[in-house]
Amino acid sequence: MKTYAKFGIPEYWIVDPAIGVLEEYVLLEERYELIDIFQQEEVVTSPNIRCISFTMAQIMEKIPPLRDEK
Repeated sequence: MKTYAKFGIPEYWIVDPAIGVLEEYVLLEERYELIDIFQQEEVVTSPNIRCISFTMAQIMEKIPPLRDEK
């Protein structure tokens, strides 16, 4: 995140496929702030990328099942 902030990347997303969640961080001044968490049928929105339209359920459909690495 520090490198992205250094270069002024306005938004940073973390997707956790194990629980089907997208965390959305936005660059405010010189650091990222968590502004939203999306899951299931919630439509992902962005203050910087106005044309996106998908849900976490749609993303999760495309991710192959995770293997247990024991």
